[in-house]
Amino acid sequence: MSKVRQHWRNGMIGLFGALALLVSGIAAADPPSRVARLTQMSGTITFSPAGEDDWAVAQPNRPVITGDRLWSDTGSHAELEVGTAEVRLGSETSVDVLNFDDHVMQLQLAQGTVNLRVSKVFEDQSYEIATPNLAFSVRAA
Repeated sequence: MSKVRQHWRNGMIGLFGALALLVSGIAAADPPSRVARLTQMSGTITFSPAGEDDWAVAQPNRPVITGDRLWSDTGSHAELEVGTAEVRLGSETSVDVLNFDDHVMQLQLAQGTVNLRVSKVFEDQSYEIATPNLAFSVRAA
């Protein structure tokens, strides 16, 4: 085998080895311990997943992650359960999930109304609702 071919082969083996380590590290990352899901829906609630432009009718118990968008149509209501908190969406409400992980829940309210009820806040957690005029943060129940 020529030296050029052997160097190329060794380089490709090294590249694939590094790629395998990177992929296994990403796959081994722990998912967030807090999970948001849609509950108590009435009327038409639509959903646009993170990174998508298309909207679809939301289904009960749908997981919600950072980047997702929700719309509650006229006369519709929904509840988003987030660990020890509930976010109730009123009629004609648009909400974007700006950030959601083990420590932070940050929603953007573009229009409409939300009702946030927090029964317990752990030491390193916070909840925030951003509106066009202010950002409301909750750090205690």
